[in-house]
Amino acid sequence: MKKSIALIMAVLVLMTTLLSNAVFAANDPAFVVSNVTGKPGDTVEVTVSATNNPGIVSLKVLVGYDAEVLELVSAVKGADFSDTSFGPTTKNPFNVLWDQSHSYENITTNGVIATLTFRILDTAAAGKSDIVLTYDPNDVYDVNMDNVAFATVAGSVTVEAEEVVDFPTAVNSNGANIRVGTQDTTAGLRFAATLTKEMLGIDGDYVYTEDGDMTFGMILLPTHLLEASDYDTLSEYFMSGNATPILDVVAKKIWAQDDDLITYTAVITDIPSDKWDVQIEAVPYMLKDGEYYFAETDKKVKSYYDVAKAARESDYTDSNIAAITDPTEKATAQKIADNLDIIIESVENPDPDGPGWIGGWY
Repeated sequence: MKKSIALIMAVLVLMTTLLSNAVFAANDPAFVVSNVTGKPGDTVEVTVSATNNPGIVSLKVLVGYDAEVLELVSAVKGADFSDTSFGPTTKNPFNVLWDQSHSYENITTNGVIATLTFRILDTAAAGKSDIVLTYDPNDVYDVNMDNVAFATVAGSVTVEAEEVVDFPTAVNSNGANIRVGTQDTTAGLRFAATLTKEMLGIDGDYVYTEDGDMTFGMILLPTHLLEASDYDTLSEYFMSGNATPILDVVAKKIWAQDDDLITYTAVITDIPSDKWDVQIEAVPYMLKDGEYYFAETDKKVKSYYDVAKAARESDYTDSNIAAITDPTEKATAQKIADNLDIIIESVENPDPDGPGWIGGWY
């Protein structure tokens, strides 16, 4: 590069260069750093470009950044400035050099000088982090070895606040209800969960799709199998990758929804009578952008017997049924009560030769 001219002149020109970062005409020559956005852990590409180039044969610029926010991963020369070279990526500010001083004419190319890849540190706080470009006036000159002044336009990486998904707050497990077994239907235990749309950023109707960025479901397992595992919670067991016995019910069909709420269910069927007292743990979850969120604090543990007994002791007591005046309604309620009694009696006085649970535990 050129030898330094008088110190006072260099300082004056440098001050002019730095000040021009804030104010410069649209047609002035400028070195421009791009603006990008990302989240902690992301990699982003920032370009350093030349605009309104009046003609130069050499340039050297320094790219400075906040090392507590960004890590420079790599640098690639731009297609428009193929003779670009770089200093070590560990140095901050980072050197970007382009030289065609062997040329017999000025180069007036505009475009990308270099593309720098930064990683946003995991610890980076949300906000704008400037990427500042400076240069020594003697390091940008034309074929006559005369300095050529460029304005410098700083760029930035805006770190987005990480989205905090508070799924347990947005979900309410609605407990469980049962379907009594008949000749035409098999016994079933149904768990339900209700979600608040606003808390999950859902606008309008939710519809399940195979490739959707947000899906819901419920994992279920008999408590005795969880207790026999090496895990304290059902979600930990599920995420272990070795959770074959866990039943994962994806909510492909939504039970009900309105402008504010979504309700989905998970149903276990074919429950034999000797397993009506098996405690089942159910934990709702959301799968968003490939990450699972569990409502472990809102888990429900119920058995077919538990639900039947609770129903018999609340809505279907003898006194409640006796108070029904409509004959048809009373007969229906009594039939339900009789079926609940069968379930309760079967558990409290079990048949030692009862069948096993066909097809595994569910």
